[in-house]
Amino acid sequence: MHQWRFAPGKIKEGTVEPITGAGANFIGAASVLNEGGLNQLELKGTDSRAWVTDDFHTVKVPQKAITVEAWVSPAALMRWGGIAGIIQDNGDYERGWLLGYVNRKFSFALAGKEHP
Repeated sequence: MHQWRFAPGKIKEGTVEPITGAGANFIGAASVLNEGGLNQLELKGTDSRAWVTDDFHTVKVPQKAITVEAWVSPAALMRWGGIAGIIQDNGDYERGWLLGYVNRKFSFALAGKEHP
């Protein structure tokens, strides 16, 4: 399990310290804000992202069950938007899971062993 609180004082050199699990890194036009008493990570543009690792073998991933929670407010919608996931997308070879959105609807994609 991985959990983060994006708050001032929890960030060191582009990494958010985890409450549980691995730290979350972020790059691009990313900033941590406090608005109305709520902390948030704001990612702007297509060059911004937050991630845990480039190699999923280095962290624990769910084997049987999964719970994903995100509080998001997309400023502009894209055809396909990703919020959280562990994915490998090489054309026809797709593996993992993704919480995201398609146009104005949230979606959850899961690739199984038998069928991507």
